[in-house]
Amino acid sequence: MQHRYTLSGMSCDGCKTTIEHALNELPGVHAEVTLNPPSITITSQKHIPLQQLQEIISKLGPYQIGEAHQHTSEVPSDQSMEVPPIHSEQQHNHSAQSNATMHQSQTLATPDKVHHSTSADKYYCPMLCEGDKLYDSPGSCPVCGMHLVKHDSVSHSDQEHQHNPPIQSSTAVPTPHSHVHNDHNTTHQPKTASPADKAHGNPSADKYYCPMHCEGDKLYGEPGNCPVCGMNLEKVPILKTDLQYTCPMHPEIVQDHPGNCPICGMDLVPIANGNNADDDHTYRNLRMKLWVSILFTVPIFILSMGEMLPGNPIGKIIPPSWSGWIQLVLSLPVVFYTCWSFFQRGWVSFKTWRLNMFSLIALGAGAAFVYSLVGLFFPQIFPDELKNHHGYIALYFESVTVILTLVLLGQVMEAKAHSKTNSAIKELIKLSPSEATRVENGIDKKIGIDQIQLGDILKVKPGDKIPVDGQITDGNSSIDESMLTGEPIPVEKQEGDHVSSGTINGDRSFLMKAERIGSDTLLAQIIQLVNDASRSKAPIQRLTDKVSEVFVPIVIIIAILTFLTWWLWVPSASLAFGFANALAVLIVACPCALGLATPMSVMVGV
Repeated sequence: MQHRYTLSGMSCDGCKTTIEHALNELPGVHAEVTLNPPSITITSQKHIPLQQLQEIISKLGPYQIGEAHQHTSEVPSDQSMEVPPIHSEQQHNHSAQSNATMHQSQTLATPDKVHHSTSADKYYCPMLCEGDKLYDSPGSCPVCGMHLVKHDSVSHSDQEHQHNPPIQSSTAVPTPHSHVHNDHNTTHQPKTASPADKAHGNPSADKYYCPMHCEGDKLYGEPGNCPVCGMNLEKVPILKTDLQYTCPMHPEIVQDHPGNCPICGMDLVPIANGNNADDDHTYRNLRMKLWVSILFTVPIFILSMGEMLPGNPIGKIIPPSWSGWIQLVLSLPVVFYTCWSFFQRGWVSFKTWRLNMFSLIALGAGAAFVYSLVGLFFPQIFPDELKNHHGYIALYFESVTVILTLVLLGQVMEAKAHSKTNSAIKELIKLSPSEATRVENGIDKKIGIDQIQLGDILKVKPGDKIPVDGQITDGNSSIDESMLTGEPIPVEKQEGDHVSSGTINGDRSFLMKAERIGSDTLLAQIIQLVNDASRSKAPIQRLTDKVSEVFVPIVIIIAILTFLTWWLWVPSASLAFGFANALAVLIVACPCALGLATPMSVMVGV
């Protein structure tokens, strides 16, 4: 006796071998499994119930066995009547179609569907980290951290089958669809169009690329087929530029333009919507400021430390009386242009008393700069003990500029780490198509991806990308899910199976019902995770700010006590002595090392 069944859930030869080995251990049973099409042929002396087979393979993995569309002639008639054939074309009356649909859904139901039928308001991880496990409340997956998704019930009602028109041909390759793109140009125009064209930087829309990247990042000016592989060219996704900005530490702060957080003074970052051009602009701007700072800081450092060289060659060229004034002029662009934002952030942190790393940077560098100005313009108020052997006050212009430049270097490295994720996010966005085909009253209509509503019936043609997450309602095909699983072998999908946005359809058309759209799709959550990982502060950065909230007041108190001690209780000291020693406390406490170390740790992590 020979039976043939459908088998879903396999992805490689290892799955095939495991299932064959388990079933062949049954007495008097010979099982043969094929990957394409995914099926299993069982030859046995007596009939083995389908439920018994399902129990065996369920122990091996998330595999589902079901009755095939057609049975071999050896199957007894009474057995073939137990499970009606799926999609029998002879069942035209309403009740027969309902019964077939209900029995099919019971036979092919995956474990998560079975759980859902008995319990509402269940949630699951889109990555299925713990298999088909369902959770009772919303939150994050305990394994991967992705947001749990509510498990919507899938109804195989009679009305759904009546309104889902059958596909005329499941194997026909679609004809060239130039009319599709013409319709797209008139019905789906974002407010601000800018294609993700990293190769050419062409600001014009209506660019197309091959999903297989046969010719690399080459773009085509008109729709059609790839000249190499023949696959339909995809339109470059349109990225909207209406950005909003938020603070990484205070997400409640949202505004329409870049700037600083009014609470802590941090730079606002753009909220993820697929446009990373602002990140590139920020990185280029900081990099330009860094080179300007280095250009002015190096001469200051050489002038200040030149007298440490044997023979003091710098002092022979530039007299000590000029050195301080030259250092002042060279330090002005660093303090008031390239690194002025650090003082702004420090001022905001003191106003709101949300002390952080920039509080100490602004306090230490600002105090050193003011001390140097006073020492340069009014040297007579300082005692001789604070002067060098040339009779001049020791200035701190080189300390100010070096500290600020090092902190700026850390900011550039952090911006670089953010920009390194831009290309990954752009490639993820390109995985999602910009348009879809909706079936309305038996008529195919091309719509924009943002016009899809929950419950819409969508038609996916061979070679097309699946627009949203949903469930196949009519037809079957092989789906390339390598963008999710990394497995290069296409996975066979049949009616009732779930498909994900961004995966590529194989050689057959099918109808699907939209179940998750917009930011609820698996692809959108992956993009959000990548963006959050880039935007959120590293734990060491958050720890630095928490320590600074306590450390800054302590440093200020110690500096004040130092000043009062030298001024009031040291007989030979003066006001200048107290100020100089208090300044030394502030400079030593300046967390310039953290300003460079924490961005380096972020960059290494990215």
